Amino acid sequence: MHFVRESSGLEATEFNRFITECNAIARAHVASLGGNAMLAYRAVPAESGGRVYKSQVYNVISLSGCAVRVEYNQAETANGTNRSDVDDDFAEKRRRSSSIT
Repeated sequence: MHFVRESSGLEATEFNRFITECNAIARAHVASLGGNAMLAYRAVPAESGGRVYKSQVYNVISLSGCAVRVEYNQAETANGTNRSDVDDDFAEKRRRSSSIT
């Protein structure tokens, strides 16, 4: 998907809003295809600097990825590990990494 927006005013604020809206559109597109996740998400911004006319700026971005439907088994994951154990291990690793920094 390719997005182009002409904006004026604060560049950082406008660009952040532009990215947020592009991601929302991508999420809606995945849902319309019956998916609930996008794999290999890639955002490629094009040149968006420089004033074209007075205080107007063009923001350009291309988004790509694969829309998929991910289904979770509540009791177990694919390798037989209890999902809550996986979540607990992840939370513990995250606590350790945050305490190191």
